[in-house]
Amino acid sequence: KLLAAFDAGQRSAQGHRQVAGQIGKMAEASPEVTLAVVTEVIDRVIAVGKREPAVERLVALVTLLCSRQADGPGPEEAESEECYLGNTSAEAVLQHAIKRCEAADRAVRAGAAQLIGNILRVLPQDGAFLGEDTWDSLEMVLLDRLQDKAPAVRAKAATALERLQDSSLCMENKDGVCQALCQLIQNDSSAEVRKAALSAVFVTHDSLKQIVARARDAKEDVRTCAFQQLAERVELNHLTISQRLQLLKDGLRDRHPAVRRECSNMLCNSWVRFVKGNPLELLRMLDVEENCGDTIMLALKIVFDTAQARGKTAAPELLAASTFAFENEGASAALTPEGAIYWLARCETLAARGDDEQLEELVQDVSSLAKVIEVAFGKLVEESTDPVALRQNQFVIEQLIKIAAVIDARHDLVGQQNMSAVVLKVSTCELVTEHSVLVAIFRLLREFEDGDNDEKGFIRQGVEIILDCLDPVDENEWEQRREETRRAIELRVKAERAELEAALAQHAKDEEYHLAAEVKERLVELDGSTGGAASSLLASGSETWRKERAAALTEAFLTSVRSSATVPELDSLLEQVIFPSLEQTENQMLRRVAVRCLSLVSHLSLEMAAKHFPVLVVVMQTEDEDASVRSDALRGIFDLMMLWGTDPFVEVADKALGGQEPASPGGESEQQPSFMAELLTQMDSDDAEVRLAAVEGFAKLAVVGRLVNPQIVQCLLLHYFHPSTEEDIRLRQCLAVCFPTLAQRAGSGRRAIEQAASPLLLAILNPPEDSALGDVAVEPFVQYLLHLLASSEAATVQAEFLLTLLISMLIQPEGDHIRALARGLNFFKLEAGTPIAQLAAATDLLRANSWFTDSVARRQFDKWDAQLETLRADGANLSEAELKEASELVKEEVETRRSSLELPSPRRTRSTRARKPRAAAAVLEDGDSKSDGDQESSDGSYE
Repeated sequence: KLLAAFDAGQRSAQGHRQVAGQIGKMAEASPEVTLAVVTEVIDRVIAVGKREPAVERLVALVTLLCSRQADGPGPEEAESEECYLGNTSAEAVLQHAIKRCEAADRAVRAGAAQLIGNILRVLPQDGAFLGEDTWDSLEMVLLDRLQDKAPAVRAKAATALERLQDSSLCMENKDGVCQALCQLIQNDSSAEVRKAALSAVFVTHDSLKQIVARARDAKEDVRTCAFQQLAERVELNHLTISQRLQLLKDGLRDRHPAVRRECSNMLCNSWVRFVKGNPLELLRMLDVEENCGDTIMLALKIVFDTAQARGKTAAPELLAASTFAFENEGASAALTPEGAIYWLARCETLAARGDDEQLEELVQDVSSLAKVIEVAFGKLVEESTDPVALRQNQFVIEQLIKIAAVIDARHDLVGQQNMSAVVLKVSTCELVTEHSVLVAIFRLLREFEDGDNDEKGFIRQGVEIILDCLDPVDENEWEQRREETRRAIELRVKAERAELEAALAQHAKDEEYHLAAEVKERLVELDGSTGGAASSLLASGSETWRKERAAALTEAFLTSVRSSATVPELDSLLEQVIFPSLEQTENQMLRRVAVRCLSLVSHLSLEMAAKHFPVLVVVMQTEDEDASVRSDALRGIFDLMMLWGTDPFVEVADKALGGQEPASPGGESEQQPSFMAELLTQMDSDDAEVRLAAVEGFAKLAVVGRLVNPQIVQCLLLHYFHPSTEEDIRLRQCLAVCFPTLAQRAGSGRRAIEQAASPLLLAILNPPEDSALGDVAVEPFVQYLLHLLASSEAATVQAEFLLTLLISMLIQPEGDHIRALARGLNFFKLEAGTPIAQLAAATDLLRANSWFTDSVARRQFDKWDAQLETLRADGANLSEAELKEASELVKEEVETRRSSLELPSPRRTRSTRARKPRAAAAVLEDGDSKSDGDQESSDGSYE
């Protein structure tokens, strides 16, 4: 009867409750027989490794049996909440499953862990329905299964451990199960296990960090699961501002649609519901003033688009967020940072949809918006004594100006005049210090022009605005405004100090010492900021301010010019603003802006670029110059070379450097132009900012195809792998994009990598004393080169690099890097038609070498040897004459390199101190000048 009942249960799940009742009655009559049959069924079920419907139905039936009864007194009859109520069915089944968790078959272990998880999931939450020994046994066995070698077992164990976490201990970071799950989330190699641990872990302050970190997991399934857990189990206020922004930035721009969808659901469902449909409150929790960028604008537009897509089925909170009216929080809400950015995002969304009717409801016309900007400007002047309010008001004005650029005002001449008058007043106000506001102003003025035909008119208007800024002002009025500002700031600081001192006394009285310490820190910050705040506003003289404002306006204006149109008025801009600012040796900030402006002017035409290029070169190579100014000049040089190529500038740059023609490093016959040699030396600069600008510049030139050279690729590779650049994240990110891009492109980029790989590897394997090459880790370098060369279409390229590895192993069979080289041999799978004569000869020589004794390297070499033998057996067999000739060539090559290289002792110990990667000298001098075999032949290959 029992077997018949289970047979009925595995055929259909509809009658499970009736079957469970029948089995329960038989268990009351004969408990031992029932338990024996149940355990037999469990053993058969968990032994099935595949997911089958019948197996799933039987597991569900067993789970239902364990949840249907409690043999002890009910919870209302228990003497205490921790009283053992008992459930013999669950106890017996769990004890049997615990034993099966130690089985040799991985399918049995996984099935047992899954069964335990299912039973624990259906047990009542209140009361101790299992004995304490059973709980302890479960925790011990399942924690042990987290170390199982089978990922499926680890995943099932992690899921089962969800109910074994103690919430109170988890909050104190003392629960062993929670800590073990966090370790799985962070370190497990299986995506399936990381997903299971994400779903099971109890959310605490520490585990939340691990969940947020998995939003950037390498696997899209894990990222999707992380966003699901954040949406379902984590409230918005439990995340920090940086975590919220990072989640939106990563999730909304993820390359996988499922991840983007889950992130959108988290935003539109969980977060919008938490703020009760108030978008301004949501923006306050994202701190838009400090973190406003494309991410927040994208998030708002997704809220609008999702609400429109869902229509009537959208949640009330989502509809409220997408159709928010400022009247709900007062008319002044639009003049807050949150209100202004929401207004801008709403206008841009409606403009993109072409919904002119709703856009007109938000903004009637340009003139009305000009009045709003004027009100915001008046508020900025009134609250200018407060640095925080000053920054917020500038942010609001910037967003309002961007809204004006969204509106089509080409035919509203009156509105254009009103708006131009207001924004010009803003641009000449000494209280406006944010560069982004000036950029927004000029972009708005550019939008007022009808098409590119009026580019020259916009340039004339911009030059006129900038030159008007240089007109002298009344010095007495200037000094009076400075004094009024200083007094107002001092009064504000005095009032704020009185409030803080009163709060400090109250906290000390109430013995709230942690709050008192925070107030003391604010008092110290206030003392330090008093002088700075008083001197930051209108502290400089009127003439200095006019020069700095004219330079800032010039940079903002030049970034808004769209086409390469030149007018005579630009000469006035150069003579009255840029060149005088460039001569300000004491004001480095002004000089730096002038260098950037000169570079932007040179973008307008090749003639202007050739004229001003020497100035940038001189600034770049002046050692006494400030590093920030030199780096800006260097970036300007590379920008012009990317725009116009290198040929128009080499000759004029050489003349600017005095026409020097130094010998090319590496002893090559061809002379490097002095200008290019000077650029190469900038990659060896002691200043990190200059080095970064040089490396980025050469990488960009290589990617766009303007300058692709094997020597430059060698220098970039050395910088990418040298320990001294390990903390320079931006430099390594740039190169991490550069090399794969070059390798994937057929042409000069791929050829440069192919020609640079072998010489640089030989130079790194045998570096001279005190050379930067000796600090490069060989194994990751070899693996990366192999990865780049894998995209080469010519089989000869890969064969030549493999031959380089074999020759290097023959030169030093007991060398420090023998294992790394041996692992590299098995990276490629050789295809038919690959020239293997020299490879076979080198392999035979290395096999017979008595000094080649490293066991790990030998195992890798044997795999390579087997692959080569398979290739030879498939038709690539060599005659004895061919093999003998190839063997003589390999021996000659090895002897040549042995004689040309000053090899250190095989057991040498090298200093671990990281030397700076003198790339232009180290690669070319250490690698090329020491080896005769590294010279490039006329056909572009290395002999």
